Parts: sequence; C-alpha cells; structure tokens
Amino acid sequence: VVEQTGGSGSELTNCTINKSGGDVDLSSAIEIDGTLTLTAGYLDASSNAVTFADGGTTSGASAASHIKGTINKNTTSTSAFTFPIGDGTEYEPLTITPNSTSANTWQLTYSVSDHGDRNMGCLLSSER
Repeated sequence: VVEQTGGSGSELTNCTINKSGGDVDLSSAIEIDGTLTLTAGYLDASSNAVTFADGGTTSGASAASHIKGTINKNTTSTSAFTFPIGDGTEYEPLTITPNSTSANTWQLTYSVSDHGDRNMGCLLSSER
C-alpha cells in the first residue's frame, strides 16, 4: 500500500510505504517535498532515483523498510539528513551534516560488493 498526500505526478508532499511483501518499484523518478514514511516494504529506486527536496525528510526506516538504489538530497542548510538506504536485506543508513548553506545535491547509492572482510560498498558524492 502506498499512500500519497499532496503533490502531483512525480512530486510528492508526503508519502507512506506500507507493503507487507515485495518491493514498491518506481516507474519514474520521484521527489519528496514533505515526509516519506517507511512502515513496511522496500522502495526500489534502482532504476529511478528518489530525490528529497530541501525540506524533504524521512521517518520509520528500518531493516524491514528502506530504499534500495539511489537517493538524492538537495539541501541549502546545515541540518543533518539520514539516507534510509539498504539492499532489502541489510539496512545501512548514512547521516550527513553539511558544513555550509551552499546549495548542494548529495547522492548516495548502496551496492553490495566484496571488500575483503566487508560486504558493503557505498558511494556518496556532492555536486555544487
């Protein structure tokens, strides 16, 4: 079950993911302007990214509910943001706290790859 409050098309004000089995696959990229609530199930952003607008937030992420794929965060503040990311098995959140109010887009993609004793690969980039 996906519930949407406000917004239109690919721009959502608030959205809740609550799916007991399988993934919610995105057929196009979406932008969250309000809050994405992750209750149950996975939001698959492998082919189409989820972008959180400057005021966009997330709540409820866990091993049972997070985003798989690519997440973008647009920001002009120094407020912390936690990327609710994983691979559907592992939940590996990452928190950033920008050190300036310059406009930035942070992008995080989670992928599993072998790094010796570790089974996690993470790519974080910032574009100005």
